Amino acid sequence: ARECGAWGCGSCGACGAGEVCSTEGLCEAAAAGDLCEDALVVDSVPFQAHGHTLDHGNDYSFGGSDCPGTGTGRGGASPEVVYRWEVGDSGTYTLGLGSDYDAAIYAVTDCADIANSCLRAQRLWQAPERLVVEVSAGQTVFIIVDGAGNNSASRGSYTLRVDACVPDCEGRVCGTDGCGGTCGECD
Repeated sequence: ARECGAWGCGSCGACGAGEVCSTEGLCEAAAAGDLCEDALVVDSVPFQAHGHTLDHGNDYSFGGSDCPGTGTGRGGASPEVVYRWEVGDSGTYTLGLGSDYDAAIYAVTDCADIANSCLRAQRLWQAPERLVVEVSAGQTVFIIVDGAGNNSASRGSYTLRVDACVPDCEGRVCGTDGCGGTCGECD
């Protein structure tokens, strides 16, 4: 008997926290990184991880005005993977996300209060996402790799990168340096 999911005649129910609904309609334990309490670890910078959201639940999302960097909410119907980063050195960092699906990335300091702790978010259609965040040594940041879908699930494979941001003004006399600073004032 099915325990969860929609099977053409309504819903059979929902799984609990830390569980996902299998293709057979059974509640199963979600993979590591499904919740902030079980987040995968960013252990050093630079950092790179390859993964997928296929066996994760839809536990987090953000609203339209919650996160700087985007004007619309994302992740309302999509599974996500969470990474925990204990920041070693204060500075400006880039969080890059490449994926084979319509993805979104956001960085928060409190998973129970995304609306008031979101540092930045981005969702680009058919292009890699790149966040630039200013963080402090000792700060805990949760990086959430999510699907962009709010009405249907967006899921798939991804590559996440965390790097120190290096300003780049080569060949420019004005405009952004790529890390939140400027190369000079434009006329």
